[in-house]
Amino acid sequence: MAPRAAKAVLGQLQRRGALTASEIAAAERVQPQSLTRVLASLEEQQLISRQQDPNDRRRHTIELTDRGRRLLQEHMQSSDDWLAEAIDQRLNPTERAVLQLAAGILDQLLDG
Repeated sequence: MAPRAAKAVLGQLQRRGALTASEIAAAERVQPQSLTRVLASLEEQQLISRQQDPNDRRRHTIELTDRGRRLLQEHMQSSDDWLAEAIDQRLNPTERAVLQLAAGILDQLLDG
């Protein structure tokens, strides 16, 4: 399993909720077949679950399990901690102020 692909799948499910393999593939700009192993591995690790669509038995939706949510949250917290420490240790006060200003601008863009 490619860790980057697995994290991408988990991230899509966290942000967008239950999705089909085709929807995940489209969001990640890959062929659905290329996700087959990643999805199988994530399911084997009990990080995702697949549910049959009651309206179309050929279609399955994929969603995060509680275990998947916890793992993703731990990974995000670890990344946040690393970034905060790197900013504190490697940037001078002026660089930190510029970064804070840029973050504010990005927030404005995201808000509308």
